[in-house]
Amino acid sequence: MTVSAFSLRTLLATALVFAAGLATAATPSTTQPALTEANCQNEMVKFEQTMGYLRQTSGDQAATTVQDKLLPAKTREELMAKEGPCGVVRFLRAKKVL
Repeated sequence: MTVSAFSLRTLLATALVFAAGLATAATPSTTQPALTEANCQNEMVKFEQTMGYLRQTSGDQAATTVQDKLLPAKTREELMAKEGPCGVVRFLRAKKVL
């Protein structure tokens, strides 16, 4: 099954809305929490939960496609090796994913 550009945009929008809901539920203020190791771990868990939700609702291929668009595996590996989870969170925040 191939994912068309339209359905990819729809899946991405769904994932971002879901992630925003998780972030809103977890942080009552509108400011982002400081990047402590614990906060970074929590943000990574939220991202993984969002990808899990997308995987359950739209299938493995769609979730993999969206995740590769948001955070390519090579980029994730490099950031984790150099900066740990906070590097990944900074990258996702810069892309306005978190």
